[in-house]
Amino acid sequence: MMGEMSEKKSVAVIFGGRSPEHEISCISAGFIAKGLREIFGRVVNIYIDKSGNWHRVDDGIIDFTKLDVKNEAESCTIEQCLTDVDIVWSVLHGPYGEDGKIQGLFEMYDVPYVGCNVTASAIAMDKVIAKNVFEHAGLKTVKYELLLEKEYRDDEERELERIEKLGFPMFVKPANMGSSVGISKATDEKKLKKAIEDAFQYDYRLIIEENIIGKEVEVAVFGNGPYEASVAGEIRPRAEFYDVDAKYHSGGDTAIIIPADISEEQMKMLQEEAKIAARAIDCKGICRVDSFIKADSNEIFINEVNTMPGFTEISMYPKLWEVSGISNKELLERIINYGYETYKGKSSRDAALRGTRKV
Repeated sequence: MMGEMSEKKSVAVIFGGRSPEHEISCISAGFIAKGLREIFGRVVNIYIDKSGNWHRVDDGIIDFTKLDVKNEAESCTIEQCLTDVDIVWSVLHGPYGEDGKIQGLFEMYDVPYVGCNVTASAIAMDKVIAKNVFEHAGLKTVKYELLLEKEYRDDEERELERIEKLGFPMFVKPANMGSSVGISKATDEKKLKKAIEDAFQYDYRLIIEENIIGKEVEVAVFGNGPYEASVAGEIRPRAEFYDVDAKYHSGGDTAIIIPADISEEQMKMLQEEAKIAARAIDCKGICRVDSFIKADSNEIFINEVNTMPGFTEISMYPKLWEVSGISNKELLERIINYGYETYKGKSSRDAALRGTRKV
């Protein structure tokens, strides 16, 4: 498999986007593009601005967080941007990037791409639907309540009474958002109300989760099935929780322990459950599985699957594989190859479908 990309290919990295995670995408894309450039020589940098306009960025630009669009990029149509591109790596985080929308576009244009397909991306992005799928696969999830904005506006007192049965503290999250955007920890009703209003800025559906006292752990996964899982790493945030700032800007505020300080049995169980979760939603190529180990019972609760995990110098995904014996170069090559593998399988099935379709 490693020889599949031995010849130089044109790899495009797409970043930015209309999501609130626009800046995070630019950080991840810079790190990925640098590594791909060292492997393949040339990378096609495609920037989507906050209005949804597409641009091709000069190949020499390495810091996408300081991009001068007027002088360092050329506006283009989607077709123009994807011209002469062999495979695309979308580093768009959050809505429009990890929720199946951009993946659907690649499918329509018949462009090979890295990562999960439309279905897996959409399921993983929706925290409520994902929990239902994980539970069906036999995995434990944290207790939660779904809150819809219209129902909350119609009868706030009723909805608060229902939610508060989870017990304080609790976490309030937009159902469809990543990178901890819009997430708050509520320790009383006043803070709960504020957290709800803050989260409604990002989604009309919220998920309210009970607080788990224990270890927060993450496992990196790659492959198209069967999957490979890295060692687990532990997150010890010094803030209230592992928020967006700690993930992408001030890693020094959070202690990262790799491998996690857990038993060998727990390590094997986390790795196995990570692969079960990936299989349950049909992950392709790359994902990270986040879980909790409850302190008083050692039970493992799956939190979420991230189908396009952060990929910066301080991000968990590349760090977990590095400790597991996979260099960044090999990691990038394998992820690209998984994208090709998925596309080839899809192409052969599409050809068979066209051959049997009655006109």
